[in-house]
Amino acid sequence: MILAALAATSPGSPARAAGAAPIAVPAESLTVRECVTIARLSAPDPRVATAERDAAAWDSAATFRSRRATLSFQGGATLAPEHFYDPALTNLGEYALKVRLEAPVLDGGGRSRARLRSAVAAREAQLALEQAERDAGIQAGVLAIEWLRLSDSERVERQSVQWLEHLATVIDAGVRSGLRGRTDALRAALERDAVAAELDLTDRDMASIARELAKALGRADDFVPAVRDEAFETPRPPSEADSLELVRSLEAAPEIRLSDLRRAERRLDADAARRASAWQMDVAADAGLAGTDLSHLVPPDVRSLKPDASLTERLHRDLGASLALQFRRPLFDHSAASARAARDASSHAQDLRRSTELEAQRRLGLELLVRWRSAATRYAVARAVTTRADEHLLRLESLHAAGSATLLELLDARRALDEARARLTDAQAEVLAARLEAEERK
Repeated sequence: MILAALAATSPGSPARAAGAAPIAVPAESLTVRECVTIARLSAPDPRVATAERDAAAWDSAATFRSRRATLSFQGGATLAPEHFYDPALTNLGEYALKVRLEAPVLDGGGRSRARLRSAVAAREAQLALEQAERDAGIQAGVLAIEWLRLSDSERVERQSVQWLEHLATVIDAGVRSGLRGRTDALRAALERDAVAAELDLTDRDMASIARELAKALGRADDFVPAVRDEAFETPRPPSEADSLELVRSLEAAPEIRLSDLRRAERRLDADAARRASAWQMDVAADAGLAGTDLSHLVPPDVRSLKPDASLTERLHRDLGASLALQFRRPLFDHSAASARAARDASSHAQDLRRSTELEAQRRLGLELLVRWRSAATRYAVARAVTTRADEHLLRLESLHAAGSATLLELLDARRALDEARARLTDAQAEVLAARLEAEERK
């Protein structure tokens, strides 16, 4: 955008020659930073990661609460009428209606590992969300900067077309008056058509970037972006503080912290394998009704004690409570040693992955700083070249008007200015993209 404004006001520029009016910025346009913020909230990947983070948080809460004793209602009945089976085996049916309380006493650290594992999973989901938000923001920012670059290119090319149309009109007038040859008119028309073709390609690329930006912002396909950068400042290379801060931040990047969490998971697996033969003990208490002989409302043994016994006496006899204790410990498990070795090897592999990821993040930071510094250097050179090319075109315009320069020399100067501006726009966009990515990764 800034390049277009400079081009519109510089001496010998197409806007000055063609008398182009400034283009108004739409009222609801977005800055690059606003695109980044919107993408962090509305892009598809962060929304999916948010839902997965919420699911992991609820799973973690459920796992932490599972260490408490459980209270349940249990019951059942079996009816076995007389003369069908041996009564000693069937008890003529049985029933139970109880409230049962169960609690683990010893579990070899299983509950503790489950709680730690669920906490790690919740933290992993949170880090995955941070990573998705960061990547979505960088993608949207890069697309917005690319839209700015194409917008600058489109304006410069449109101004070039206007400049060449004006030149063609002047040459056509010279041809009609006999001062110019038909070859000059044809050459100017060919140059104008070539720039117009480039303008069509730029418009096509802008439409493609608009669709990608709409997707990155979570908008509909008919969304038409109007990106601006109000906080523009002259592209500069990274300072020493930028470099140190980026290196420190990359060492704590979500990818590194995810590797740390996965390493913690592997260590939990190794601990579970080492304690597979630990004692396990559960305690259970219940209270309620339990009895046999559902073939009679009041069993014969109750009537033998009280001939006029009712259902109430039967239920009173069946009412009771019990306490149960269960414990176990494996004695021989030939697979235990192999399982421990496998978990230890898996833990070691995750340590290596973590070291590899840390080295990859350091290389990423170095490449990003090199790209930022190189683009800033090229921007400074391109800006100086653009200034000289603009002055050269202005001089050639005067010489051509005085008849001291040929049309080919004038068109060559025009083309040199366009190429210089294109390199300047490209370098500016690359500086902004590298700086944006560096800041988003901090």
